[in-house]
Amino acid sequence: IEGASNFVSTKSFGMNQFSLNYTWHMTSDAGSRKVSHLIKNMTYIHAEKFGVDYKSALQLIYDLMTQMLDENPVLVLPQLAKLIDVLDSTEQFKWINKKMHSLHESICSEDTISHQYIIYLLCRSSAVLVPTLSEVQQLIPMINKCLQCNHMFVRNATLHGLLCLFESLHKMNTTIGSISDELKLLRTTIVNYTNKNGIVFECSTTSTSPQHDKLVWALNFDILYSTAEED
Repeated sequence: IEGASNFVSTKSFGMNQFSLNYTWHMTSDAGSRKVSHLIKNMTYIHAEKFGVDYKSALQLIYDLMTQMLDENPVLVLPQLAKLIDVLDSTEQFKWINKKMHSLHESICSEDTISHQYIIYLLCRSSAVLVPTLSEVQQLIPMINKCLQCNHMFVRNATLHGLLCLFESLHKMNTTIGSISDELKLLRTTIVNYTNKNGIVFECSTTSTSPQHDKLVWALNFDILYSTAEED
């Protein structure tokens, strides 16, 4: 707890450290095409410069976390939320997505510490996999529930997840001259939240934080400059 605040500290919870383009690049089939400069640089930095077998080390850490997750989710979830930024296998993202759906149902809603990571991991993994309309429709009730939470850190984690999802759906939008139904649904969710908890003090119905305000600004900026002209 920090000072007079009732919010549990999550300062070390760094999210969205890598862009989706980077993740998509790393999870693509590099074996069937010329190795990119990015992969060459990664190999040099980790293997030659530091003497670390990056892929083997990453796989080992991932395997350990998957084994420990059921036994101690509170301990593993914060670390998995950091690891997900550097995973390089589509199957790993599929497993995380399926597992987070299961944990969302099995872990009691009072465990807000765990649910802040669960909702972020759900959104991040879904963004990497590019969700279908039915998958977005399944996510929306979970997102709305977390956005209604009294704990600011849960709402902030959810907003981080929304940034991932919005970026994914916008970049993968194939609807000519308009936006996809998935993107419209996500945009409605974001607008409904920011109308009640926006960056204008008079419009906000709950107390916020500087991080929350920055996330809301970022989401509104994405909506204005990514979908306004296409709708």
